[in-house]
Amino acid sequence: MNLLTKTASMLLLVISLAQAQTTDTLYGGWIGTTKSPSTANELQIQVKISEAGGTWRYVSAASKATCLNREFPLSIMPMPNAKMMFRVDGPSVINGCPSFVLTLERTDELTLTGTFKDGRHVVLKKQ
Repeated sequence: MNLLTKTASMLLLVISLAQAQTTDTLYGGWIGTTKSPSTANELQIQVKISEAGGTWRYVSAASKATCLNREFPLSIMPMPNAKMMFRVDGPSVINGCPSFVLTLERTDELTLTGTFKDGRHVVLKKQ
């Protein structure tokens, strides 16, 4: 193995370990709020993350909308600088529910903050 190959292998190992540690510390429940894009009513967000994967749920007692109060699959992609990308796949559970990507930044061990594409802000707190 030449020096360049060894260096590249070590770099990939370090990146993989850093990403694994970032995801591991996210395990557990997260709670937050945001505004509904259609009604501007407040929505609670419940996120669960485990080694097996994650779920995203919008909670609203005031609405019977099909895509509320249901868990949707969540995948997490670690990014540099304490950021991560959340990908929520609504259509895999209910056809017509949204699929979206949200970039979040870890501001401390218990807080994730981000902004949806439409400008709505979200803060998630670890439970």
